[in-house]
Amino acid sequence: MSFFRQTSRKLLKMVWNDCSQCHRMCTLSEAAQSIKIRNIHEGESGILANSLALEGCRAKTTDLKMFHKLDPSGYYMSLTDSGEVIGTIGGIRYSDSFGYIGFRHVDEEKKEQGYEQGLLNVALEHLKDRWLGIEVKPDEVETFQKLGFITAWHNGCFKTEKTPFFPELGQNPSIHSIPEGPLGRVVEYDTEIFGVDRRRFIMSWTKTEKKGTSLLVTENDKIMGYGVVRPLQERQCHRIGPLYALNTAVAQVLILALISVIPDEALYITAPLTNPSFIRLLTNDLRLKQINETVRMYTKKDHEIPTHKMFAIVDTNVG
Repeated sequence: MSFFRQTSRKLLKMVWNDCSQCHRMCTLSEAAQSIKIRNIHEGESGILANSLALEGCRAKTTDLKMFHKLDPSGYYMSLTDSGEVIGTIGGIRYSDSFGYIGFRHVDEEKKEQGYEQGLLNVALEHLKDRWLGIEVKPDEVETFQKLGFITAWHNGCFKTEKTPFFPELGQNPSIHSIPEGPLGRVVEYDTEIFGVDRRRFIMSWTKTEKKGTSLLVTENDKIMGYGVVRPLQERQCHRIGPLYALNTAVAQVLILALISVIPDEALYITAPLTNPSFIRLLTNDLRLKQINETVRMYTKKDHEIPTHKMFAIVDTNVG
């Protein structure tokens, strides 16, 4: 039996309630008051915003639709018989061997009634035979360790209410707008760091409306890093991610260039805490404050993800 199959069966066995699927619809126990779980369709992607709990940090519906397209059959919501949405979850099949669990949300008063477990069961069944990634709160680590997940690193979410203005930046010949650059090689660079090919997503994600919000740095025709800043649902509020780079120096060039396009606006960035020099840049030089911390976990120890080149992730819900 393969490692992936063993891991999947172990997870399904240890999760609380067995959930049988019929046309991707299942009914939980009477204790859960007869709720149902069904797929979230693309037109319903806005429901996923409920899982982005940080105030002011909700993604726009257009971005949520991009997340949904990562695996259109992998998003679920739980409902009562009256049609009230109680919770959501996403099980993204990035490849035949890797999957990611995100968009976990259940109304607080319903968490102890079996809804959260039921949604997790469905996602795990959808992702069977894959090694898995997930982002959890620090107080959830022990629970997910019992399900076979291993802590990989911690991420911090940083925020500033007003980005600084850098009039002295000027033109840097090593910085290029991604639509004008080698997009195929950007995808290859992203795959090198993220770990799996998410070509269609990156091709959509890097197509930003405002010039200078999707950038790459090159040297001798070699990509040294790339980054994207996109608007959030709240007016004059943005998030940077991904921000991948060879080292902190390149990451600094990118983040300063991205910030210069959105002066005096609110900014969020979720960064691995494994790069202390970059964290100092955020907190000391750019005056961002850490407002949250989460833990990245995987079901295999040797994930081989080069976090020293990962300075901001797209979102904790998609990896």
